[in-house]
Amino acid sequence: MRSLTFFSTATAAMTDGDFAALERECAEHESHLGVTGMLLHKNGDFLQVIEGSRFVIRDMYARIAADRRHTNIRNISERTISSREFDGAAVSFRNLDGLPADTPFLNPFSYATFEAEPELALLVLEYFFRQK
Repeated sequence: MRSLTFFSTATAAMTDGDFAALERECAEHESHLGVTGMLLHKNGDFLQVIEGSRFVIRDMYARIAADRRHTNIRNISERTISSREFDGAAVSFRNLDGLPADTPFLNPFSYATFEAEPELALLVLEYFFRQK
């Protein structure tokens, strides 16, 4: 089983309706592929981890990379895992906009931070996954 963590930037501001549609898409599309994970959004940036079979993860990442809703897709880490770390029906989603500035792990919420410390990216994803 593979785990892939990556960061991207939205190409346009997202509305509540966009977030709801994205959450539905995650629940519908990824669940039948056996993909689990977590997707976070903050101030136009996304941090995501997906986990599943190597081939499904590779195909899903290619589909995500071609999605025009975001750009600057950059890998943070890819690794083999023995069991799911984000076990659930599908990829969970959380919009972090509007949370207090002192919320753990949110300053700064940036690719440079997570690239320098890939373990921190997983900690952030796990923290909000457990808060759902």
